[in-house]
Amino acid sequence: MKLKVMVIDDSELVLSVVRSFLSSVGHEVVTRSMAVGTRAAVLREQPDVVLLDVNMPLLDGAEVCASIRAHEGIRETRVLLHSDRPEPELRELARASRADGYLCKTADRERFLRRFEELTGLAGRRAGARAGYVLTACGGLVAARLRAELVS
Repeated sequence: MKLKVMVIDDSELVLSVVRSFLSSVGHEVVTRSMAVGTRAAVLREQPDVVLLDVNMPLLDGAEVCASIRAHEGIRETRVLLHSDRPEPELRELARASRADGYLCKTADRERFLRRFEELTGLAGRRAGARAGYVLTACGGLVAARLRAELVS
């Protein structure tokens, strides 16, 4: 099953990497580099999943998630927070903002896709996916590591 995913992050590098990861397994990806206007964009695009950076200028991911949850026409849209914050903090933020889950930022394509598929109910459907995968602690996202991953 392929999904339409809206990825929102103020980092063009992260947008590029996540678009590459998700597109590589056939998902349709729409990106936004700013949080302002996200609710209108979600209404217009009708994505299956919104992957939302937590740390953005003007509005943070928790505020955007609350805005989506407050709107009748899109409150059921699946929202996943995406951050390099420590996993316990991100887990609590996802719970408090009523997000459907969270993903730790990583340059590891397989780790990212396993967690994404786990959260969207697609786990085990992709060739080579292992059921029962447990995501380890987050770890920070380092631009240099991402660049190195993209180059190699």
